Amino acid sequence: MLIDPFSQPDSNGRYFDFSAVPIRKIFMNREGLLDIPRMPKEDYYRLKIIQGIAKAVQVECPTIDHFIQIYEEKLRTITSSTIHALLSDAFTVQTFSVDIEMICHELQVNSLEVHTSPN
Repeated sequence: MLIDPFSQPDSNGRYFDFSAVPIRKIFMNREGLLDIPRMPKEDYYRLKIIQGIAKAVQVECPTIDHFIQIYEEKLRTITSSTIHALLSDAFTVQTFSVDIEMICHELQVNSLEVHTSPN
């Protein structure tokens, strides 16, 4: 069950079950472009970041790799089958390499500081 860490339990001590909320479907955004809802768009970003960090530290993550592969295949299918529709950037397969490089650089810097700081 997904729980919002800022939510309050009801009188029975139960929290709202976010896993029961259906994921929105593709929609037309304010710019008139077909767009992907925040979820799974943000989940894609987070998984790509985790995947990038894992690769940088040479850790395999086959489940994440598999989910990303499926998601990106769906993006390609949609973009190739919706020729006449205007699509947002969310339908573009992303690398997020700039973000991943920045995060990995900071991890290396912080790791060096931890290992070289006098105790």
